[in-house]
Amino acid sequence: LWYHITSLKQTPAIHDAALKSSSLCMSRIGHYHTHSDARLALGSNSTYKQHSRRGCQDEQHRRTAIISHAAGTKSIRKRISDDEQLDGGALVKYFGAVALQTGTMTGALWVLQQASVALGEAAGEDAPRALVGLFFLVVSLRSRIFSPLDASRPTIKGEKSAIMDMRRPSWMPPPLTFPVVWSLIALLRTISSLIIWETSGNTTLVVPLVFMMLHLSVGDCWNYINNQEKRLGVAVPGVFACWFSCIAVVVAYYQADQTAGLILAPSAVWLGVATALITSIWTLNNNYKGQRAALLPTKGESRAVAAAAAAAASN
Repeated sequence: LWYHITSLKQTPAIHDAALKSSSLCMSRIGHYHTHSDARLALGSNSTYKQHSRRGCQDEQHRRTAIISHAAGTKSIRKRISDDEQLDGGALVKYFGAVALQTGTMTGALWVLQQASVALGEAAGEDAPRALVGLFFLVVSLRSRIFSPLDASRPTIKGEKSAIMDMRRPSWMPPPLTFPVVWSLIALLRTISSLIIWETSGNTTLVVPLVFMMLHLSVGDCWNYINNQEKRLGVAVPGVFACWFSCIAVVVAYYQADQTAGLILAPSAVWLGVATALITSIWTLNNNYKGQRAALLPTKGESRAVAAAAAAAASN
C-alpha cells in the first residue's frame, strides 16, 4: 500500500490524507484491500475515504464483538457461580418452619392439658384418656395441619408416576407399602404416647412428648423438601434429621417407660429403611443441571423449584 501511495501521482491534499490515514489505519485496512483496491482507493478522495472508513468500521465491529463475547462469558461464569451459592433463605425457611410448628404443637399440648383436666372434673376419668388418645392419633396421622409448609404426602398414583420419572433402587418396596406402614406407625405413636401421658401422671407437658412434637415437625419439613420441592440432595440430610429425631424420641420414651419405647421402636427401624432409600435415589439420579444434587439448597436449584411450581400452578 505504501508503494502505491508514493508512486501514484495524486494531488498534495490526497497524498497528505493518504499518508495520515495509512499511518493510523494501516493494520486495519491492509487485509481488506488488494493492490487494485488500493489504486481504486487512491483514485478519488471520496472513494478512498469510503474504503478507509469501512476498514476502520469493520475493525471497530470486530473489537466490539470481542468485548461483547468477553462480557457474555463473564456473565455466564457469574451466573454459574451464583447458581452454586448456598441459599440461606431456604435454610431459614426450613429451620423456621420446624421451630414454628414445634412451638405450635407444644402450645397444643398445653391446651390439651387444660382441656383434659376440665373434662376429667366434669365427665370422669375415662373422658380425658379418650381425648388425649384422639389428639395423639390426629397429630400422628395429620401433624402437617400445624406446619406452615405444604407437607402433603405423595399419593399412590403420584408415587407410581415418580417411579417412572426417576431411577429407584431395585429393592424399593411397592408404592402400596408406604401408606400401610405409615398408618401402622401412626397407631404405634398413639399408643406409646398415651402410655407416656399416663406414666407422667396424666400430664402432656413432659420432655418425651415435646420430643415427639419436634420429631413430627422435622418429618413434615422433610416431606415438604422431598415431595413438594423435590430436592434430591437436600432430602438426604433432611431424612437423616428425621431418623435421628425419631431415635431420640424412642430413647426418651424408653427411659420414661420401657413398654412405650419398645412399642415405638419399629418406627425408627422403618425410618432407617427410608433413609437408605432416599440416599440411594440421590446417588442414582441427577438434578436439573445433569449433576449430582447438592446436599444443601443452592440459589440455582431454588430458581428451578420456583419455576417448576409456577408451571404446575399454570397447568
